[in-house]
Amino acid sequence: EFVPAHMLLRFLAESADYLDSPILGFETVSQTHVDQLGKWGSSVAGCFTLRAALQRFCVLFPLEAPFVQMGFVEGETHAWLWRRRSLARTDPVGEEQGEQFTLGSLIQVVRLVAGSQWSPSVVRFESPGCEWALRTKGLEQSRLEFGSPVLAIAIPQNLLDQRLPRPPSSRSATGQGDAPAANDFAGSLVQAVVPLATEVPLTLDLGAEIAQTTPRTLHRWLAQEGTDWRSVVDRARFEASGRLLSDPSLTLAEVATTLGYSDHAHFTRAFQRWTGEAPSVYRHRRCEPEVSAP
Repeated sequence: EFVPAHMLLRFLAESADYLDSPILGFETVSQTHVDQLGKWGSSVAGCFTLRAALQRFCVLFPLEAPFVQMGFVEGETHAWLWRRRSLARTDPVGEEQGEQFTLGSLIQVVRLVAGSQWSPSVVRFESPGCEWALRTKGLEQSRLEFGSPVLAIAIPQNLLDQRLPRPPSSRSATGQGDAPAANDFAGSLVQAVVPLATEVPLTLDLGAEIAQTTPRTLHRWLAQEGTDWRSVVDRARFEASGRLLSDPSLTLAEVATTLGYSDHAHFTRAFQRWTGEAPSVYRHRRCEPEVSAP
């Protein structure tokens, strides 16, 4: 459920005051594994490389915080992961806790490959000063720069292509066996798209944004693996459809609309193409309780 940003920031401020912990936001994130951080966490942790994880993070994080923009820019020796906010500042303590939470999230994504003790060589803050950062464990080795247009951390270029450790196997959205992290570009792209299948239109431009490339280059990369964007979208919708069909409160028409189909018939035809059976049959077979023999 969505919570207004000002209410969330107020909650963070009151929690920090109640617990007498001025760096509550940063410490909370630092002690939590990425796959437990928000809806984006498990998707990011399931990426193949750090580069893919950072790209996916930049797409998914703003879905939970629409008042921020995220970006990832590569340089010769370092890449920059940054956040820019568009929300008016109203609660200084809450804003500070929100900044801590965001910074901790940026760092935790990189720690997936760099280890739990890693800290960025440079951290840039939007504010002209940041007392909490000057006395925070985990940032002692970082050079802190203030008055930047964005909140950002520097990431060594040589970390970007390192593989993430495989997360524990989990059931796929359709309940059909284990869903390990993808080991190819198309598979990784599908995993990035699945959480978006019920949120936004799955356009080629979105795919290019996730992959940090142009639509033309994305088309070429997929063709090199013998697939295309339509197939990526189909696979993502298939993965997402299993979760939706397991919810008995949703009609098939609502499932179809949620997945971006214009009507129930289009979804039914697509699902039959994927599985060889109608979604109603699949739902009945998967969701009806088994009856034991007397």
